[in-house]
Amino acid sequence: MFIKAEFVLYLIIFLALCAPALSQMTADDWFDQATNSYNSGFYDSAIKYFDKVLEMRPADTSALINKGNALSLSGRHEEAIASYDRAIQINPNDTAVLINKGLALGSLGNYSPALDAFDRAIELNDNSTDAWVDRGNILMAQSRYDEAIAAFSKATTINPQLSTAWYNMGIALSERSRFEEAITAFDNVIRINPQDKDAWQAKGNMLSDLGRFEQAISAYDNATKIDPQYSDAWNNKGVALKALNRNSEADEAFAKAG
Repeated sequence: MFIKAEFVLYLIIFLALCAPALSQMTADDWFDQATNSYNSGFYDSAIKYFDKVLEMRPADTSALINKGNALSLSGRHEEAIASYDRAIQINPNDTAVLINKGLALGSLGNYSPALDAFDRAIELNDNSTDAWVDRGNILMAQSRYDEAIAAFSKATTINPQLSTAWYNMGIALSERSRFEEAITAFDNVIRINPQDKDAWQAKGNMLSDLGRFEQAISAYDNATKIDPQYSDAWNNKGVALKALNRNSEADEAFAKAG
């Protein structure tokens, strides 16, 4: 009993000492606390601290946006959108928050309003590769492949080194059975990053679809050199080998696929 009472006494003293310090914290102090929590992946704590900032500075768009990001990363997309909307009311011309809102809407499957958000961002900044790529991804989710290809193409025109746009364009092109063009898109990914195993694997798939199995096997080999545990590449290599009646080699590839 004595130990428990002593502990309670220490706790009371500790809280009494901390209370003045907490009461003296400024909005900047809370913002720093929130940022540290956010960067450490403690999103619930970050949200609470950003709320402290907003109690003191209700029009702090940085706090609203970062709170929205923390909510979105926590899977609380509806609340994130509400936070982004507050930021947009204060500054309707912030392309970054419009993009983040579009991503949150897309995560909820609300594709039409997501496109509206990306389109508004593009109106404000036609050179925003993020907006063009994210627009393309939403169009892909709706199976609107021709429009998606156009969006990804715009992004690669702005930045030819944007491998994500090239890769997604390749996928969209493959959905339209435009395999040669898809190979070119994946080759651009490989040009930018020769260690991109997914691009090698996707290129192999396009070559297989064209019946160019020897070249497909070579592409799969590059993928498995990068990642020896890449089961999809091993499996698809096996399929290509089977098509060439190289059955024993195919069986070896299938065995490695697991």
